[in-house]
Amino acid sequence: MLKKGVKYPKNVYMYPARIISDHFNDVVTSGSEGNKKDGVHRPNSLHYDGLAIDIRPDKQWPEEQIEDYVMVGYNVLNEGDHLHVSFDPEGLRK
Repeated sequence: MLKKGVKYPKNVYMYPARIISDHFNDVVTSGSEGNKKDGVHRPNSLHYDGLAIDIRPDKQWPEEQIEDYVMVGYNVLNEGDHLHVSFDPEGLRK
């Protein structure tokens, strides 16, 4: 599910993340946009390249859910109130 106003990345590498987040009924709270209301990302953020999303899980974050993202090649950072899910196979940015 997308939070109102969120622009889901159109990058093909983020398609599996959409399937996983939908499966777990998570809310995608940030995609490729960035604004003062939802938070501005770092200047070199993968969000602006369409390679990252922030999600607010429907329930407590089960390890299975994080493992699903990792198994298909995503980096997952627990930011406290959300998970930052990004595709960065070289590990150059967060």
